Amino acid sequence: MYIECGWVACLCLLTCLYFPAKPPTPPSASAETKRKDFIPGAKILAVNKQFWIPTLCYCIGAGFFNAWRSQTDTIFLTTMKVQQETAGRIGAYSALAGAAGGLIFSRIVDIIGGKMKLVLLCLSSASVCCFTWFLLLTLSVIRFNLASLYASNILFGFLINGTPPIYCELIVEGVYPVSEGIATGSLMWFRAFTALVFLLVMMIPNIGVMWTNWAILGAISFCIPVLLIYKEKYNRLLLDTSGNINENTSNGI
Repeated sequence: MYIECGWVACLCLLTCLYFPAKPPTPPSASAETKRKDFIPGAKILAVNKQFWIPTLCYCIGAGFFNAWRSQTDTIFLTTMKVQQETAGRIGAYSALAGAAGGLIFSRIVDIIGGKMKLVLLCLSSASVCCFTWFLLLTLSVIRFNLASLYASNILFGFLINGTPPIYCELIVEGVYPVSEGIATGSLMWFRAFTALVFLLVMMIPNIGVMWTNWAILGAISFCIPVLLIYKEKYNRLLLDTSGNINENTSNGI
């Protein structure tokens, strides 16, 4: 910890000494556009379906998943008699796979230039398949083996953790020129709130843990039809590529 503290202190010092407030020239047309202030921006978000629909999907899916992942040692032990050490390894490998998934799928979205809704639908559908595999293992519908438990959870983590950066980008695009900080900050708050609700339900006496697996499957499945009815908009990308943007698109219209 002392070594980590030293590295962090060194990086912080270098940042304070050198890191500029902004680049010499704006990297894009949207970067030099003035963003909405906090109060006007928050009012726009409150009535903007471009914010609420993907936020609902992200918070239910990612919020429930993050809370579920923090309790996998208890869930695995109760449902499959898998010990804490094994559950910890699975969680660690799943988290590493998720970090890689976030980078890979974000890069794919950059390359194809949008189509975030399509990528999210593909990731959500594949995540449902992987978690169904895991759920069938816990129910002994298919023969349990440790390799399948590792594979289903790591692949699930790789897919589901590929969605957060895409959701953030999709929301920022849809609500532009509302500040990215306001939009993503609100998104993180709602995600934390849904995770808190999930954990509070787990504290109900004698409620068990099997319901948590069904809740995760239901949450991710719920995102698919909601995303299907969502009409994506790329206000910031449109400005960067064509120099035009309809102001009404950022007001929830």
